[in-house]
Amino acid sequence: MQPPRLAVLFSPVRYLNLDIPLTVRNAIYIGEEPLNRATWLGLLTYCCEQENGGIIANCHDWGDRKWQQTCAVTLPEMQRPSALWAWVGNDLHVWGYPEKQQAEVERKRAGGLKTAAKRWGYELPSYELPSETETEEEGNSNSKSKGELRGELQAQLVAEQPENDSSAIMNIQDVEVEAPRGFPRSEKQASEVAAFVGCPPEFAVRLWTWLAGKHWMDKNGMRVGNFRRWLRGHWLNEEERRRGVQAKAEQKNGGNGGSDWTKLKKIELKEREMDKLKREHYTEEPMGGRWDTPEHRERFKTLKTETFHLRKEL
Repeated sequence: MQPPRLAVLFSPVRYLNLDIPLTVRNAIYIGEEPLNRATWLGLLTYCCEQENGGIIANCHDWGDRKWQQTCAVTLPEMQRPSALWAWVGNDLHVWGYPEKQQAEVERKRAGGLKTAAKRWGYELPSYELPSETETEEEGNSNSKSKGELRGELQAQLVAEQPENDSSAIMNIQDVEVEAPRGFPRSEKQASEVAAFVGCPPEFAVRLWTWLAGKHWMDKNGMRVGNFRRWLRGHWLNEEERRRGVQAKAEQKNGGNGGSDWTKLKKIELKEREMDKLKREHYTEEPMGGRWDTPEHRERFKTLKTETFHLRKEL
């Protein structure tokens, strides 16, 4: 008996799974003109067929014929303003992509692969997404840190900046790096993707920087194919982790759970401010890091101390 063909395990998506309250009954969809609704349906259908996470990469320069052949829409229709799609660089982000259904399809495929591997003796790699804690630990031990990556980019800017030319100074968030097709190429673009995932911009920027330092590979050494889908998976894990922390705090303290939840929110806000300070005012150097001003350094130390004491109180 021959093992099953991989085409059976990786059959393409054949049905468009829409959450009616979140899509066709949503105020965003209802507020659009019928032509924009039809255009969105063509775009979403193509995205589901390609399983691209709702992102059509590098399509800004497509002509009318290519739009018709790929998405069954025309170029004039694509040029109409609409809240159902948005441009991020050269990529088109389509609203309403069924992320949860996509994740379910991937889980079922992974289950099918594991079953086939057990039955036929395959040895398959793991496709499990790392948690936020794992990304930070691995990023500190096995790859360039965010500060190191930013330091290299800043050094590149200084080297390329004409002497005595103050107009050439750029914001590090606008610096573009070489990234795979369809990926954000700067921190600014990464923060824009956060709006489509539903996570804080700081979270998207942190994971984008970590992934860039790992040369776009996940913790298993597998190349990430879709940044938005990868980010969404991390954010779902983070939300689940936070809910677990809240539930554990409430169970531990009984009626005092609300107080602990307040402390957790304070810790989260302080960590965000620390992350922003380090991202914008700290530069890694061969002999150690350097802060832009002593005030930034002292503020970071104060936040770190306050966070430490808040965690001890939990």
